[in-house]
Amino acid sequence: MKRNNKGFTLIEMLAAIAIMGILSTIGIVAVSNYLVQSRNKSFNMMSKSIYQAAQNCQIQGKCIGTIQIETLLEQGYLDTLKSPNASKGDCTGDVIITENGTSTSEYKDYQYKVCLTCPGVYKGVEQCNIWPN
Repeated sequence: MKRNNKGFTLIEMLAAIAIMGILSTIGIVAVSNYLVQSRNKSFNMMSKSIYQAAQNCQIQGKCIGTIQIETLLEQGYLDTLKSPNASKGDCTGDVIITENGTSTSEYKDYQYKVCLTCPGVYKGVEQCNIWPN
């Protein structure tokens, strides 16, 4: 009489499950790190866009001191800033424009401190960048 053994043993099944668990853990960590890095890059790109919008507004003589991002949106210097964290809302913040030292020529050097808060990014805590770096 022939025995028909076409199944897997318990040890083989446990080994396969353990290997799948290890691979999925590695994959989850890699994807998680990628998402954090992409959100940070998006946040920095938004900050640079705000800096450039504030710079354009300041060059035209319409902005000096502290400007809300909503003001730049209303004046058409900037488009709506969506949170990089999966449609949790719009980003808010302000730009502080200060003269950087004294200038001997007509050209004045300014510093732009862009503070930005996006829901779900950095736990909703305001992050600031100073431009130019």
